[in-house]
Amino acid sequence: MKLKKDLIYFFIVPLIFLLAFSFIATNKPIGDFGNYYYGSTLWKEGKNPMQLYGDIHWFNEEILKHGENNFFENYSPVPPFSLIFYYPFSFLESASAKLLFNILSCLVFCFSFFRFAKKQNLEPKYLFLLPVLFLPMYNNFMQGQSYLLIVAALLEIWLAYNSGRQWLVAIIIAFVFQLKLFPAFVLIYFLFRKEYKIILFSVLGILVLTGLTAIVLGENVVLHYFTDIVPRLMKNEVIDPFYYGHQSLNIFLNDLFRYDELSNRNVLINAPYLIGITEGIIGAYVLYNLFALRKNNGFKIFAFFIFCSVFLSRYVTSYSLILLLPLIVSVFEYKRSVIMIALLLVACNVPMNMVSEIPFVLKYFRIILLCIVFALTVLELKPKTNYVAIILCGVVFVSFNLFSGKRGDNHYFITDNKPGVLYDINVHEKVVTVSRCMGEKDFTDTIPFPYSVTSARQEWPFNDRDAFRFYTINDSILLYLSDFQQGIGMNKLRMEIYKP
Repeated sequence: MKLKKDLIYFFIVPLIFLLAFSFIATNKPIGDFGNYYYGSTLWKEGKNPMQLYGDIHWFNEEILKHGENNFFENYSPVPPFSLIFYYPFSFLESASAKLLFNILSCLVFCFSFFRFAKKQNLEPKYLFLLPVLFLPMYNNFMQGQSYLLIVAALLEIWLAYNSGRQWLVAIIIAFVFQLKLFPAFVLIYFLFRKEYKIILFSVLGILVLTGLTAIVLGENVVLHYFTDIVPRLMKNEVIDPFYYGHQSLNIFLNDLFRYDELSNRNVLINAPYLIGITEGIIGAYVLYNLFALRKNNGFKIFAFFIFCSVFLSRYVTSYSLILLLPLIVSVFEYKRSVIMIALLLVACNVPMNMVSEIPFVLKYFRIILLCIVFALTVLELKPKTNYVAIILCGVVFVSFNLFSGKRGDNHYFITDNKPGVLYDINVHEKVVTVSRCMGEKDFTDTIPFPYSVTSARQEWPFNDRDAFRFYTINDSILLYLSDFQQGIGMNKLRMEIYKP
């Protein structure tokens, strides 16, 4: 009887709820799934995978040739292994592929959630976590994202760890790492608990899968991703370092303390060093508390580690908030459960377009609420406090942030931040024409040039700096497109005086 009851509450009911989202998403634009689907499709057609990472406009042009509508894709942040993982879906039409992927995600998640609920002896009241994550789950299906699979993997990691199957934990971590970089943070949980076998097996698994990916796709693709792209992703150079819709602590602090002529003119104070100091102190305090709780057993601590990985992430989308599911499950046992669930309900379900015009601080309601949830969780778990250790940890983190957070001059030529990706420039006698891409649509803007043009050559004088398109004008002016200190591939038009 108990098994039948669990099957209904923790498999069938969630499955119906999630399948409804899957079928609703079939009539929506392809969303992020277009990155994965068309990346694998173009690779299947013989295109060089390096092109996917090198030119956003080319990628969107290729998608347009396949008849897709209402899209704007960017493959740059996607790990190379995804080309292999999504390859089977490329044999279907795009809408059918997205539907099939969403349905498979539903089945895998519900299977793991059912196993987890049975192991943890969850009661039917835990189904209330579904409304808490309503909007993240909805957006996950609309975008065709893989975060339900990631959460299912996290639940399976917990189940495998508690059953003593360290090898299975390592396999799951190694596999999921190839889809999202997030599981790297999960390794900190096992590192703090001195589970060195899991760390070793996971690293070996990651190396094996990465090596196989390099054999299949080419080692230049894998090396480019992990040496050129990943370091920039760690700096939040994904789309726009100032976009409030991806609410993270880093973006909040950027908006407060970093002036940018193109994207962020209304700062509280232009003091970029405060970003490194504040983020370093908070990061140190978070990791100290995780370390202080390392010997505590139970799902609460594991869930808190997952929550902190989201809290410290520099890129937090709506659908990635599905990763808060483990915390929401554990919150039901807290003294302040009603308050915390209410905070998480608001944080997860208020759409960003509803807050675009409200005062600055309120606009960042999500990260503020997550800060409160973090504080309440610390009060609940009561880690031991060692102020000397916290201060030392803070000094290390702040020093690292200040050292690695130095930024150069952007040299913007225009300060009108129009939507889209700039992909080409042409210099005429008195004007510059700029081409930009918005998925299936291209636009051309004409901008007056402030100098008389006597010569314009497509030459770039630097070996230690990259530019996407460039001109050397009058032998002394550089006009170029570059994604420096922007999202990868999100070029901006720049100009600087050049002295040979």
